[in-house]
Amino acid sequence: MIVRLQASLLDTLQIPEALPDVDTASLADALERTWSRVWVTLEDQAIVSALITWFVADEVHVLNISTAPSRQRRGYARALFEVLLADAQSANARIVV
Repeated sequence: MIVRLQASLLDTLQIPEALPDVDTASLADALERTWSRVWVTLEDQAIVSALITWFVADEVHVLNISTAPSRQRRGYARALFEVLLADAQSANARIVV
């Protein structure tokens, strides 16, 4: 299940294995910024993939997209990116970089 992460959810979720360049501190840091949006894929209340972006003016900047090694090659990153593109379109973003 893909959800847009909110700070209130972060403490209730687990990161069961190392996501490359993603941990609780980096997610919390991203969530503090009003222009940042974070989506995660959840399995049994555990984050197995994450996408961190910044929405600035009419641009969307992808800062990080990561999938747990045991879940790679299953389409998690693609699904997160599809959610991002739909959100960018609804926000009238001109470009995604």
